[in-house]
Amino acid sequence: MSDAEVIRTFELTKQYCGGLESRNLEFSLWRSADPLIFWLGWVTHFIAFECAVALLTILWVALNKESRQPNNRPAD
Repeated sequence: MSDAEVIRTFELTKQYCGGLESRNLEFSLWRSADPLIFWLGWVTHFIAFECAVALLTILWVALNKESRQPNNRPAD
């Protein structure tokens, strides 16, 4: 990083990461300018979504199996 980039980063950090100014961060600045990090963010969210769907499916199947098992209590 050049000195100019360091100074610019420091000024942006000072401007947007303190007090009420942090609420005024432009949407375009929320995303990473580095394409690799931006891509990995999307992949991470997709994998997390897939894991959540798989977990809910496993839970649904497990609960559904329990409700379908016959009741083994003797008849009255």
